[in-house]
Amino acid sequence: MENKKILLLVEDEKEIREVYQSTLLDAGYVVVCATNGKDALQKIEAGRYDLILLDIMMPEMDGHEVMTTLSKDHKMPNKTPIVLLTNLVNDNTIKDMMRLGASSYIVKVDITPDQLIEKVKNCIA
Repeated sequence: MENKKILLLVEDEKEIREVYQSTLLDAGYVVVCATNGKDALQKIEAGRYDLILLDIMMPEMDGHEVMTTLSKDHKMPNKTPIVLLTNLVNDNTIKDMMRLGASSYIVKVDITPDQLIEKVKNCIA
């Protein structure tokens, strides 16, 4: 990749975070990780990302709270796509977060590493 794309990966489960991070690094992306919503908000305010992968269910501050805070504080990253990471299917939380500005979502139990890369490419193309 010519211009390395910088991704913020927000995921509290260590195993999932490490698999996603490794997959994305191997594909040539720069990956910054956060393990909870509070950490994610600090990193979003301090940096610029081409894509944010945001887990919904996390300790301290969940993904819905992150999206709500970003939209209320008008700190929503300008045109930065946010892809939700979830195992919730057909859940109202996903619909609410899409209304708050999320671009799409990934069902973690269903996605393969190749599909993850394809999803990321499509979101930042």
